[in-house]
Amino acid sequence: HAGDPLLCATGLANIEIVERDNLVENARVVGAYFMEKLLKMQNQYEIAGEARGLGLCLGLELVTDKKSREPNFEGVAAVINYCYENGL
Repeated sequence: HAGDPLLCATGLANIEIVERDNLVENARVVGAYFMEKLLKMQNQYEIAGEARGLGLCLGLELVTDKKSREPNFEGVAAVINYCYENGL
């Protein structure tokens, strides 16, 4: 797609928006805040496994317990359903 002027203009416009609105720095700041909350949950709840990520690409494993660290499929399904039912 590098030779298509429309796609090049679209890409350039996106880069300009990212720079103009300081989106990279915003992702760093908001991501750090969100990671702080995930780490708190990791320490507070038995089913919260490892929190990890960078910027706004973050995640928290749901496990059956911290010792076995086996995936908690029922817990994941419950979170997905809750989010869906609440418009997320």
